[in-house]
Order: sequence, then C-alpha cells, then structure tokens
Amino acid sequence: MPTLSPRHIRLSPAAALAAGFVVAAASLTTPRPASAQLTAPALDQGFAVAVRPDASGQEIRRQPDLYMLEADFKPMRLRNVPLTNPATGQAEPTNVYYLVYRVRNKPLRAAAEVADFEPQNPLDTPYSQPRFFPEVVMLTFRGDRETDTPDQTLVDVVLPQAVAAIETTERRRNTPDILHAAEIVQPLPVPSEEAENIYGIATFTGVDEETDYLTLIVRGLTNAYERRSIAEGEQLFRKVLVLKFRRRGDEFEPSQREFEFDGEPEWRYLPAEEVR
Repeated sequence: MPTLSPRHIRLSPAAALAAGFVVAAASLTTPRPASAQLTAPALDQGFAVAVRPDASGQEIRRQPDLYMLEADFKPMRLRNVPLTNPATGQAEPTNVYYLVYRVRNKPLRAAAEVADFEPQNPLDTPYSQPRFFPEVVMLTFRGDRETDTPDQTLVDVVLPQAVAAIETTERRRNTPDILHAAEIVQPLPVPSEEAENIYGIATFTGVDEETDYLTLIVRGLTNAYERRSIAEGEQLFRKVLVLKFRRRGDEFEPSQREFEFDGEPEWRYLPAEEVR
C-alpha cells in the first residue's frame, strides 16, 4: 500500500468528495488488484467484471462490524440522450457516460471465525443500521494516466431522463429497476447467502471528448477504514474500489460507445475529509 504525503490529504470542505479523489490520484498508479474476475462464467446480462469481497484478517480484527459487498460491473458506455436544459426548458442532445452495476451483501465469513477477535478501534461506535450510499467519481486523462493531476474530476449526477432511456436497453426482463444515485440510498440488507441484487447506475455529463483514459472511484461498497498519523494530526482513510477504462476512437467521430476495462479493479485506502 503506498504511503501518501501530506499534500495528498488536504481537502476543501466545500468539495470534500471530489477533491479527496483528486489529491489522492497519484496513489492510484501502484496496483493492488481486487479479488476480481474480468471474465467470469457466472456473469450474465452484459456484466463483464465481478468483484468479490477481499477483507483481510487484520481488517476484520480491527472492525468487527465490517461489511464488503459483492459487485458486478458492465463496461463504461456512452449514449446520446435528449435532456431538458433547465435554463431554456428545451430538450438538447447530450452525451451521457454511464456505468451500470449490481451489488449484494453476502457474509464475509462465519461468525465463529471472528468471535474471539478484539476490536482495535474500541472508541469507534459501530453504526446501528448501516446504509448503502454509493458515491462515484470519474477522473479523466488525456494521453497519459500516469500523472498526479487528472484533466477532469466529475461527480455522478442524477439524470432521471437519461436513466429512463438507458433502461430500455440495459434492463433485462424480470430484473429490478436500475436506480440512480438519489434512489439507491437505502438500509444495507442483512448479509445472506441468498442476497438479492441491487441494480444501480452512475451517470456523467460534460466529459472531455478527447479523453483517452477514465478512472472511476467507487465509495460505499465497504465501510472499511483505518486511521493514520500525519503531520497535521490523525487522518481517516476509507477503502474504495478503483475501476480503470480506456477508450479507442476519435473525438470527432465517437462511434465507440463502449469503453474497455483497463486492467483489474483495485482496492485502495484513500483519505476522507476528516483530519483531527
């Protein structure tokens, strides 16, 4: 796991989520693969990557209330959708980049395996009812992803019109609705071997058409965290999933509507906004 310098942990309270991912961008260049499969026989409905829980014994000992969701992802895709311009009230064709995913909460391991573990964060009170609250940020890069600074940092936006159009092709018969960021927030289901899928979507607009590489940082699949001592005090780090994509094609002829996964998903501990 890379060690982050103090310059990677200062966050603006007004933009804590987006800024937090920007300042930590340099830490994404050293791979730590998740427990993932880029081509899994069990996948269906167009899902291409399966990420399974990857909790270490140390994480479980430190945090007895730990959860980590299983997740499947489709490739990043682009669709031109007529969206209403709030200023004019008129529908305008808009390129919407989107990622469809599904998650489920299965047990990490048998209770007997962790029954004798002593919490290493005894002052941190576990949430009585965790909530599933995913947050997705997109970093875009032109030409070279191996840089500290992305060209753009975009946060998942709620686009009900776009989701309705996308569902016509992405949602299969007899599957649940695909929920956007405002709809998907809910109490975390109780872990079960028969856990049902929750289907979600992250949508983005304003993506630079000259972008060559995309990095998506997904927060909320786990509540894993750790505290590290830094020059300013103590810093909270949260575990996130990093997905990387690359696009082929031309900004003047964006015929490629689907973007390739670029390597395996990776787990990272990135700084949260809390410093004390």
